[in-house]
Formats: sequence, structure tokens, C-alpha cells
Amino acid sequence: MPAAEQPSNTPVLGVGKLSRIHRNYARDRKHSSRKDKSVLFREYLKYVFLFFAIVLISGVTWILYQQINRNKEVAEVTNLTEDTFIVPHPSASECIDLVKRFLDTGSPTELVRNGRLKRFDKEQGYLAFTEVSKQSGEVERLDWAGAEETNGLSLEMVLVTYKTGKYRIAFLTHDERGNWKVDVESFLGHNTRPWDQIIGKGSCRALVRVMATPDSYYNGIFQNEKEWGCLALTSPDHSERIYGYLKPKSPAILAVTEMLRTKNPAVMIVEISRDAGMDPMQYEIKKVIAQGWVESDVEFSSRFERGALDATETQ
Repeated sequence: MPAAEQPSNTPVLGVGKLSRIHRNYARDRKHSSRKDKSVLFREYLKYVFLFFAIVLISGVTWILYQQINRNKEVAEVTNLTEDTFIVPHPSASECIDLVKRFLDTGSPTELVRNGRLKRFDKEQGYLAFTEVSKQSGEVERLDWAGAEETNGLSLEMVLVTYKTGKYRIAFLTHDERGNWKVDVESFLGHNTRPWDQIIGKGSCRALVRVMATPDSYYNGIFQNEKEWGCLALTSPDHSERIYGYLKPKSPAILAVTEMLRTKNPAVMIVEISRDAGMDPMQYEIKKVIAQGWVESDVEFSSRFERGALDATETQ
């Protein structure tokens, strides 16, 4: 049969199948697009949650850090004033009564009951107490002079004025049982060597209660100003002045410098040493025992040992 006479309804090969493939492909693409968007959305949510989790953890960590520091600061403040909270302070009138009782001490046993002894034994302390009482004369009045915390000790102060015009400060502190007593050695201005030995010649080592001011007396083995710092040391009970010298960057000079920042003259207990070759009245200051005249169990200049070591290492 000729080609022109073929039936007109003969199907075109492959058209229907191609059409079906095309529709399925379009449907698959549409489904895949929805799936891709869902995956992207979940990924987005994951990063959002991760971000907020990091922010939350950082916030909680910061809050805990601040709380720990706050607790540490509170603990440090509490430690500084722990005595104040554990042992109640006497009132001003009670302080004056305690000092009256101390001044009426009539025996070594009473001295121990009314006073605090650190380097004295009770017999030595009572002997020195009676000597000072004779020299000072009759008491004219007692006045409460305030309270302070020095060298880790809680202190109450009473000014004792004598009819001769002299005066002394009675520092009260408490013992381990919480009993408030007058610190005997600070009241007497006690030095571990007699003053005539301290101002004399020859070797001498002593703890002295003095008032210190910067000075420029450089002489003898202490003539080099670059190698030594100089202090004039005076005692209210003696007219003679002695000189103390400190090594640069030592714990002692750092301690003295700290004191002089707030008070000049600075009141302190120092350990001094003189060799036989030194001029009279000249001493090397080995240690600063206390700020003020009441000695505690902790040497004041020991607080500056780390700073002195750091200064030496940077040379």
C-alpha cells in the first residue's frame, strides 16, 4: 500500500511515553524542592538553637563567675574584720574602766590579769611597769581615743594624761578567750635593749618602738645614697636620735614606704642591727615588725617579700 494511503490514526511512536516521563520529572522536581527547603529550614533552626545555647551558657558562666568573685570579696572583707564580729568590742566607758584597773595593778599576777605580755615575763613586765608609773606621776584623766584595726589586731585606744603633762596611749586588745587587756609593751614603749646600749658603741641588735621620718644623714659605711635609704628614728621617752638604713627593694624598705604614704612620721616597731665597725647611732634596719607599737604574730615586712623578690628579678 502506498504511504499516502496509510491510516491517519496511526500513533506517533514514543510521544505518549515521553509525555509521561516529562510529567513525572516535573513532579519529582517539585517534591525535591519542597524537601530541600525543609532540610534548609531544619539546618537554620539547628544553628539558631546552637547560637542561643552558646549565649545561654555564656550568660550562666558569667553570672557564676561574678557570684564567685563577689563571695570571695565578701570573704576577704569578713576576714579583715573577723575579730570585730566574733569578739564584741567594749564600750568607751568599759575601755576606760579596764585601763583604770590596769593602772592600779599591784603585783605581777595582777599585771597578767589586766595586761597582755608578748616578750616580757610577768616579773620583768611588772618591774618596768612600776618604774614607768613612778616616772610619769599621778594620772590626771583618761579619755577614750577611738578604735582601729592594725596588724590584724582589733584595738581600742585610751589616752592617759598625767599631771606632769606627759601622756601615754593604752591600747587594748583581746586574748584568745576574748578578754580585753591593755597591751603592756606598747604602753611602756618597751625596747628589747636598754636605750643607753642602743645609742652606745659596739655590736647591738634590738627591737625598738620608734617614730620614723625620711632623712639624709649618710656617713661611715652608709655614705652611698644609692645603696641605702635613710630614716631618722626617735622615741618619745628619749631625746637622742638614731639613724636606720634600709637596702633598696628590700621587704623592710617597701614596708616603710607603704607606711609613709599615709603618715609621716610613721610609728613602727623595727629590728635594728649594728656591727662593731659602724658609727654610733647608726643601724641597719633588718625587719619591720609592726605598724604602730602593738606587736602581732605576723611580721609586717613579711607581707612585702614577694614584691621585693619581683623587684630584684627585674634588675
